[in-house]
Amino acid sequence: MTWLVPGSAGLVIRGFCQDCAPRGPVAEVACVYCGDGPLLTGELAGVDPITDPGVAGWLSSHDWQLNPGPTCPRCLRRRRR
Repeated sequence: MTWLVPGSAGLVIRGFCQDCAPRGPVAEVACVYCGDGPLLTGELAGVDPITDPGVAGWLSSHDWQLNPGPTCPRCLRRRRR
């Protein structure tokens, strides 16, 4: 699983095994086409990923399209073919 967690320089990707996964609130950013996307934990779990500047900025910088709904880079490439 891919997790977005707060880091010293903004949001970072982390991977956790099932036993080490963060506890507490968890939310996900799901691509409207494939359903894949990162999990959000802690204070990030309560934000709207489209309007939160940190999460939306991270998604945009990693080639996600946010409107009309979150679309991952893989699905964007497929839809452009």
